This record gives sequence, structure tokens and C-alpha cells, in this order.
Amino acid sequence: MKHFVVLVLFFAAFVFEFDAKPFYTLRNVRPKKMDPDKLEGLKQAIHDLFEQNFNKEEFKKGLIHFVKAFGDKEILEAWYSFPKSERNCINQAQNIIYTDIFKDQKYTPVEVHNFIKISCPNSTEQIQKLHALHIQKLKEAINKIRNEVEKLPASIQDVIKKLYRGLKKIGFEHDNAKLRAAFLPFFQQLLEIPDEDFQKLAELCPDFAPILTGDLKKPAGVIIHKFIKFCKTGNEDAFDEEFFRAIGKFIPFLQKQFEKLIQAIKNAPEQDLPDFVVQGLEEEINEVIDQIWYAPKGVGGTLGDEKMVDDDKFGTINQINFVV
Repeated sequence: MKHFVVLVLFFAAFVFEFDAKPFYTLRNVRPKKMDPDKLEGLKQAIHDLFEQNFNKEEFKKGLIHFVKAFGDKEILEAWYSFPKSERNCINQAQNIIYTDIFKDQKYTPVEVHNFIKISCPNSTEQIQKLHALHIQKLKEAINKIRNEVEKLPASIQDVIKKLYRGLKKIGFEHDNAKLRAAFLPFFQQLLEIPDEDFQKLAELCPDFAPILTGDLKKPAGVIIHKFIKFCKTGNEDAFDEEFFRAIGKFIPFLQKQFEKLIQAIKNAPEQDLPDFVVQGLEEEINEVIDQIWYAPKGVGGTLGDEKMVDDDKFGTINQINFVV
């Protein structure tokens, strides 16, 4: 399981270089005005999802346990050393950013950091220290992930890097043709990975041996061929009945892996956290979950009316190179 997660995290980790700058090209794009009804509809859908599918108190306990078990202790201590009023200020600034992103506004990490500092001037020094701690932890995580990725067969590393180089060229452009062109060589090269390399990967990731060397290898091949056809033509007819039959064969496997993941999370030991961290964490999670559960139908809160970040305040956004 660990090495499969590494494969997934590898994609996310290389969003940042060692100086923690994004590889993609971000441009100054004026936000599109989002239909308020769509935003309200999304909020209501989230509310309904939680209300209909989860027990609120059990969900709270599970989320608190997850953070206590897997949250970074230093970051938790740094965050909950802020007064509650300042944490609220930072959260409000982040909510403004999330809303703008929903409206198709794009931000660099530097812009996000600067906006939060401007919004919460009473905690500028603490915010800077927390930001530096985040960057340090990110660099450590990237190094660990890269070390793990180096244990993978060379052909599999090459496939991953080829996809990254393709995606790097297009950044966040909304161009489906370019996106398909970036993914096409990735899917094609998946079919060229030698069987012995799949066997090595299966030994590293025994949970996923059924896909790599077992009964699910054939339906996985069907799915890959369908994506190749779609990348070449852009025709969604590629996702036909044969495609969905192949997808269906994965359902029992995915259910089993999900159950194993949930059990591993439940059994994970909790860290010994200071009392002020535990108190702040429990209060914050309780407040967030209550807001989701008790959100009145058709009432959207405060996110829709916040101001935009002034592009001129932060200057133009330049391309930042990504090195593999």
C-alpha cells in the first residue's frame, strides 16, 4: 500500500521544486462571475451528503482521531498557538481565496501567503514562521517521496516523468486537445512496461498485485486502450460498454482496499499532543462539522460576497521552471 501511495503522491509532490515554487504557469486571469445559484447548490449538496450518509458525532470523532494520528505535530502546535481570533481571521482569508478559485481565479502560493498576511496584520510574524515551517515540511516530504520513487523500476519512473513533462507544457490551460496530447504518450508507454517490471512493482505493492500481474491486468489493459482511443480522437464513444464492464470488475477490489484503508486509519495510534492543541483541534472540528450539518437550505453564509484579490497588488505572475 505504501508504494502505491508513493506513486500517487509523486504527482502531487513535483508540483513544488525544492524552493517550493509551483512548476506550472499561472497567468493573471480575471475571475469569471460564478452563478450564485451554482455556488449555493454546491453548498447544499455537501450538506445533504453529510446529513444523509454520516452520523455527525461519529464523523467528528473519526476526523479528530485522524488529525491526532496523522497530523504533523509541529504544525499543529504552531497553528494552535495562534489566538482563536487570529485563526478565525486566517480561515476567513482562506475562504475568500477558495471562493475566488471557485470563480476561476488563480493564485500562486506566494499570493496566497501575502494575502493572508495583509488580511491578518496582527499575526504577520507568526504567519511567516508557520509558512516557513510548512515549506520545510514540504521539502522533507518531497525528499522522502523521491527516495521511494527511486526504488521503483526504471520503466515506471520514465512513464511518470513523461506525463509530468507533458503536463508541464500546458500548465493550467483549459485546452482539452493539449491535455489529451499530454496523456497519450503516458497511456501508450504504460502498455510497453515489461512484465518483469510489473512483477517487481507487484512485489513492492502486494496489495495491487491483482492489477499488475493478476486477474485485473486484462481489464486494466482494456481501460488503457480506451483512454488511448479517446486521447487520439477526443470522441467519448471510446468509453463504451466494454469500458464500463472493465471498470465494473474493479469494484470488489476497490471496496476491499477502501475497507483496509479505513481499518488502518482506525487502528493508527494517536500522537501525544499538548492540551492546548487537543482543545483547539476539537473545538475547530466541532465548529466546522456543525456548520456543514446545520447549514440552512438555500442560505449560503458569507463566502459569495467577499472581495477579490487585487492583481496589481501582487504584480504579474511569471513562468517558473520545473526540473525533473
